[in-house]
Amino acid sequence: AQLITMLATLATTENTVRESVNEDLQVAERTFDQLFEQRFYQLSQSVQVLVDDFGFRSALASNDSPTIVSALENHAARASASMALYVDLNGAVVAGTSQDDWSDQPGWLAIRDEIIATDYLLATVTLQNIQYQIVAVPAMAPAKIGWVMMGFAIDDAVAAEFRELTGLQISVYDPDTLTQNQFISTLDNNHEAQLITFLQSTKMSSDKEVVSEIILADESFLTRIHLLAGSSRPLFVVLQKSLRQEMLPYHAMENRLIMLFMAVLLGAVLAGLGIGGNIVAPIRKLVMQAERIGSGNYAVEIAINSKDEIGQLSTTLNTMQQEIARREFRIVHQTQYDDLTDLPNRYLVRDRIETAISRAQRSNGRFTVVMLDISRFKKINDTLGHHIGDILLKETATRLIRRQRKSDTAARMGGDDFLLVLENTDLQTSIDLVSKEILPLLTSPHQLDEMEISVKFNCGFVEYPSHADNAASLLRRCEIALYEAKLSHPGLAVYEEGRDEGHLRELAIVSDIDKAMEENHLRLYFQPKLNLQTGELHQAEALVRWVHPKYGFLPPDEFIPVLEQTGNITKLTNWVIREAARQCWEWLCHDINITISINLSALDLMDPGLLGQIERAVDDYHILPSNFILEITESAVMHDANAARAVLQELQSAGYRISIDDFGTGYSSLAQLKSLPVSELKIDKSFVLNLTSSSQDAVIVKSTIDLAHSMSLKVVAEGVETQESMTLLQEFGCDIGQGYFISKPIPAGDFAAWYQANRERFITPEKVAA
Repeated sequence: AQLITMLATLATTENTVRESVNEDLQVAERTFDQLFEQRFYQLSQSVQVLVDDFGFRSALASNDSPTIVSALENHAARASASMALYVDLNGAVVAGTSQDDWSDQPGWLAIRDEIIATDYLLATVTLQNIQYQIVAVPAMAPAKIGWVMMGFAIDDAVAAEFRELTGLQISVYDPDTLTQNQFISTLDNNHEAQLITFLQSTKMSSDKEVVSEIILADESFLTRIHLLAGSSRPLFVVLQKSLRQEMLPYHAMENRLIMLFMAVLLGAVLAGLGIGGNIVAPIRKLVMQAERIGSGNYAVEIAINSKDEIGQLSTTLNTMQQEIARREFRIVHQTQYDDLTDLPNRYLVRDRIETAISRAQRSNGRFTVVMLDISRFKKINDTLGHHIGDILLKETATRLIRRQRKSDTAARMGGDDFLLVLENTDLQTSIDLVSKEILPLLTSPHQLDEMEISVKFNCGFVEYPSHADNAASLLRRCEIALYEAKLSHPGLAVYEEGRDEGHLRELAIVSDIDKAMEENHLRLYFQPKLNLQTGELHQAEALVRWVHPKYGFLPPDEFIPVLEQTGNITKLTNWVIREAARQCWEWLCHDINITISINLSALDLMDPGLLGQIERAVDDYHILPSNFILEITESAVMHDANAARAVLQELQSAGYRISIDDFGTGYSSLAQLKSLPVSELKIDKSFVLNLTSSSQDAVIVKSTIDLAHSMSLKVVAEGVETQESMTLLQEFGCDIGQGYFISKPIPAGDFAAWYQANRERFITPEKVAA
């Protein structure tokens, strides 16, 4: 408290002194301004009296040099001016009180040009290292024949006089001639030189004023730099006061405060030592115990038998130590073991595998990692409930523990995935062990809540070091093997070399899709669609192609399913919509009116922003909804028929035509088809490719066409590869054909040229006549 009081007092004192000095500087600034302007006024009056004097005007008219000089000297003496000059119209000095030759002085040359350019001048100028405050008035005899100029020297005497008047340090300077020879100051040489260096670094201008604290020769000065008024040229005055000098009267008080503080501090220390002597030793024990607890040593308890607060604290600390030990054990256990089965989790099993690798390296041995999962476990959860699923997981863990050897590790990786680390066991031995002993034990019926459940397991195998030499790779490749096992009939699979490359490709597809759209790795191709009845080319399907910088060309059948599985297909769809809209607008600008078909996935139909995305693209590129046909696969519609119907109805209401793609390959009923707002069916190419050689396909295609027409739907046939199949489709009454016989998919940049060359290729004279 004493320290705070002392510091607050000293800070308040210093702030008060600073405020007082700043007020003095402001008053001095105004005073100097008034003095400067008064000197200009005095000079102006004196010069005006001289030029109005009849004798002086007569001397000017007769060019009487002695009389002119005498008049200049007399009036300069009356005004206490430092110099008086008569200057002709060319700016040359004709007569004056000074014998100095100023013709080659930069200051004179500048002031001469200003005199010639004006009829009345107030200015400051540096001549022969002396700053002058001058006034120039035209001389008339009777016409203007020159100027009379009179000036006061701004020298050390003026500065000393002002210093005596205000008690401040004063410096006057011209920023254009800022050297120590031309610097007027009441400071000593050392302070003056450092002030000049500071001013040269600040580069003052006429619209700038500085109020600051600066250090000159290790002494702090409160400083105010001010531009003097009433001059056509910049002249600055620096007003300063030493903060150290102002603080001298307060040093005695400061010393008394410090002495008082030291006395209070000494008394407090002595009192603290006396009062705290009885509690320091127990507290030191408590501190040592806390340090042991902090380092993880919970075995030693503190023994303080007193019944005061220190004794109570030691008892509490011992209790806290026991609780921390128990809690830390639980936390460590939870981070390494699964809560439900109490098996090691994926974090601990990684350490176990690393340990197994170390042992195998020392003995040049092998071991196997097996990953298992319960087939159709999700269905068990959904039908019987999560409670039964949890019991099944715990029972599976119990059976794994019952069968494992001391050197083996059984772990739960999460969900219904389990893992075995079979040390000192090669791959074939592990397969025999799992298939003949472990799986029969796991798949034997389980009695769960008075019901008997039989389950099957899938198993993936990897061997160290044949398949990988580190824990991360072994786990990753074991997951890949398990994935393959789920697709195989026996439910067992061994990792095959190179399978993780496909896994990495899938990861690259997911992670690189945004970059592919940003860096133009994606391209749109367009496959023309022919009106089979008129021979006109007025539609095309947009097909996306991806040239990956690392993997090269990626076929759509590879990347589209991956994007659908990961939920990223909507990004690709939005890109296709905007790119197709841009291409449609570009073709329309060249009088090519092509309706573009765009494929939508099942996830696109679940996107609430689908319609907004399409409409923004249509509006941005000034095209119409009729320029788009939205193709939906039959399976996508059946994924969630009610939701799809609502979205399709919204799209149709906005003016977009809907087409059912790959019709005939899904499981839709005619009743569902009837309820959908579609305008055309697209027969899958699997029915069209063998149209001329398979009577069954021909019957299916013709029946589909007749059915669609009866429902007022257009029909598009994919897979038109030959003239014969196209002719047969025309006979069946099919509306539109699409396939390699008409054209392969064409890059967007080449489509316009192809269209111009082939637009009349399929129009026959009979169709023209029709």
